Amino acid sequence: MKQQVILLLLSAMVCSWWGCSTPLDMNASDVFFAKGLAQYKSGDYEHAIFSFKKAINHNPQSAKAYLWLGLARRYVFGLPSMPIAGGRFGTVIYGLDDIDKAIELSPGYVEAYYYRGAIFEAEKFYRRAMEDYRKVVSLSESGMPPTVASSSSRRRLDRLEERIKKGLKDGVD
Repeated sequence: MKQQVILLLLSAMVCSWWGCSTPLDMNASDVFFAKGLAQYKSGDYEHAIFSFKKAINHNPQSAKAYLWLGLARRYVFGLPSMPIAGGRFGTVIYGLDDIDKAIELSPGYVEAYYYRGAIFEAEKFYRRAMEDYRKVVSLSESGMPPTVASSSSRRRLDRLEERIKKGLKDGVD
């Protein structure tokens, strides 16, 4: 009974965010996404991964579930990233494949570009980060509603450009 009440409350939260008329209008994907988001925000990343995967099983076109799955995987499996075979074959940046899938499903998904850029920046792939930040800025300038990601991307982009001019080395040079 307690779990049903919690799921109903989570459903109502998601409805208020994404506009379904009643919690009963939500599908299973939305319920699992809401549960995963609550788990993620409470720091329970392992269970969030499970919930986001269930959301994707119910709706393989859910860009938001892929984005948050990628962010949760990053916390569980890879801070920082891991070199493959001592770096000879590149680097695994955990969660990046999921975020790439979110962008593939929704090419105008501003937050996905922003978070991918932040991950690239953290991994010292500055030019790739700048590409994603530029994409966020261009989407924002092309009529997409302004978001925190768009203003933050502008600041991050300006900072990286200035630091590269001063000699900051990119991880892929």
